[in-house]
Amino acid sequence: MPTGVVTLPLRGRRFAGAQKSAPKPTQGPVIDGFIAGQENTLVAGVIGKFLAAVESPEEREWLARRAPLLLLGPTGCGKTHLARGVAELWHAKFGADKVAYLTASDFHRQFSDAMGDQRTAAVRNELRSCQLVVIEDLDRLSQADYLQHELAMLLDALATAGGVLLATATKPLVQAVGFTRPVLSRFAGGLTVELARLQRAARAELIVRTFQAIGWPYEVAAVELLAAELSGDAGEIFQVATRLTAACRGRQPVTVTLVRNILAERSAEPSLPLAELARIVGSYCGVTLKMLTSSSRRKTVVLARALTIYLARQHTPLSFEEIGRYFGGRDHTTIMHNQQRIERERHTDPLIAAALRDLECRLAGRV
Repeated sequence: MPTGVVTLPLRGRRFAGAQKSAPKPTQGPVIDGFIAGQENTLVAGVIGKFLAAVESPEEREWLARRAPLLLLGPTGCGKTHLARGVAELWHAKFGADKVAYLTASDFHRQFSDAMGDQRTAAVRNELRSCQLVVIEDLDRLSQADYLQHELAMLLDALATAGGVLLATATKPLVQAVGFTRPVLSRFAGGLTVELARLQRAARAELIVRTFQAIGWPYEVAAVELLAAELSGDAGEIFQVATRLTAACRGRQPVTVTLVRNILAERSAEPSLPLAELARIVGSYCGVTLKMLTSSSRRKTVVLARALTIYLARQHTPLSFEEIGRYFGGRDHTTIMHNQQRIERERHTDPLIAAALRDLECRLAGRV
C-alpha cells in the first residue's frame, strides 16, 4: 500500500437498513474499505471514532459531545461512502429502530407526508429515539420554517439523549440558502470535517482495489499512469476502470498501452449536451422536456428521467451533482439512485434493455 494511505473497514455497498428511507444495496463490485490518504488524515481519525463507538460506550459519548458532525466536501470525494458505511455498521450493531438514514429530500418528504396524515409526532419520535441519524446533502434542505424548526429540535433531542447526528454537505451551511440561526448555531457548536479529493497515492490504491473487486489482472505501471492522469473523483475512477476491462480481450491484463488508448479516446470524445440527450430520450418516451425536469411522479416521466440520467453518465462528463441541477435541483444521491436503478434493471428487464439499445442508436445518429 502506498505510504500515508490507510483503509477504513467500511463496505462499499449502500446501507441496507430496514427503514423505508434506507437505500437498497448496490449491484456490481464491492470495494472493501474507504481509502484515506494523507489529505484525509483528520477524516480517518473521526470516522475511526464511529467505528470504535460500535463497541465502546466511551467513544459514543465522545461523539455525542461533539455532535452534530458534518462531513464537508465536493461530489466524488467519498462523503456518501463514509456516511452509509457508518450507518451500516451501527445498524448491524444496534438495530433498525436505532439508526436512521435519510437524504435532505427524505427528511422533507417524511415530514410533509406526515403533516397530511397527522403523523408528525410519530415521525418526530421515531427520529428522536435513534442513537444515530444520518442526513445526506443537508445543504439542500428546504428553507421552509417548519423543517428548519424540526431539524433544530431533532438536534436538541439527540443531544439530550446522547445520540449523534452525522450530516454531509458540499458547502458550508452558512453559504446555503435558508438555514436559520438556531440550526447554524447548533452546527457551529459541533464538529465539521472537510474531505479532500483523493491525491495520487490514494487514487492508486483505489484503482488497485477496483480491479481486485472486479477480479481483473493489471500491470502496476498501468495503475501508476491512471493515478497520475485521473482526477480524485471516485466516480470517474470507477467509470474508467469499467471501460478498460470491457476493452480487454479475453482475460488479458490492463496494460499501459490500453490505458493510453482509453485516455486518448476520452479526450477526443465530444460531449453530448444534456439538453439534447434529454430531448432524444423524451421524444422516444413521449415526454416533454418540461415534464422531465418537473417534479412529476408519473410512471412514464420517472422512467424517462431515469433513462436520461443513466445515459448522461455514459455520454457526458457531468457529475451527479451537475445532472441534478439540470433536473430541477435534485440532490446527487437521488440522481445516483436513478442511474443505479437502470444499471441494475438493464440486466433483468428486457424492456429496459431494448429501450437502451434503441436510444443508443438514436444518440449515435442524433435522431
